[in-house]
Amino acid sequence: MQSAFLCKCTVGAALVSAALMMVALVAFRVYLFPGNEEDRTRCTSTPVPSLVASAGHGEATLKWNLPEGHWPHIKYWQYEQAERPNAAGTPYNTGTTATTHVVPGLTNGVSYYFRIRAVFEHGVHRCWSNSASATPTQPDNVLKEMATRQKQIATRQQQMATQQKKMATHQRQMANRQGEMADQQRAMTRLQGEMARGHEEIATTTRAIARDVAANRATLKDFGERNVV
Repeated sequence: MQSAFLCKCTVGAALVSAALMMVALVAFRVYLFPGNEEDRTRCTSTPVPSLVASAGHGEATLKWNLPEGHWPHIKYWQYEQAERPNAAGTPYNTGTTATTHVVPGLTNGVSYYFRIRAVFEHGVHRCWSNSASATPTQPDNVLKEMATRQKQIATRQQQMATQQKKMATHQRQMANRQGEMADQQRAMTRLQGEMARGHEEIATTTRAIARDVAANRATLKDFGERNVV
């Protein structure tokens, strides 16, 4: 009977331990993992990471601390990226347990809002961290370099415009010169025609004179022969 009593006590103790363990597991899951959507933002009594975001050139750097207590083995971290504070955004996984992460590929001048939470082996933490914002901007040296480059481009454009004006002026001068040369060629053609006509007139006059001379010689010869007789 004593052995049976001890056996019953052992079974009872085991059942009590199992019940307590189940209660602890339920409490653990309710604390760490999501219940409904409202629980995701109502975490006033739950310690969450304190997130800080700093802006860079086309990127943002997220840094956060790890609160004490109730943090089992973390698999990696998950962050949300949104356009408004505490708004549901696109979730991304960092893939590491590090408490810092660089978010690349952001647009300069646009404000981004981030939240962070832990991911465990069997789920995610039920609460997000605070919302931290960052507005990526270009560094001053990049802006100065861009301004200098723009000035250089403007100067080059002015030089090109001046050169184009000079080329246009030169082309007009060449066109005027070509017109003058064409006028000179037409004048030479007319002169050559006039000279050809003059040569023809001279040749005609020369032939006429030659005929007259020949006729005069014949007349003189005939007159002389008649007088001699």
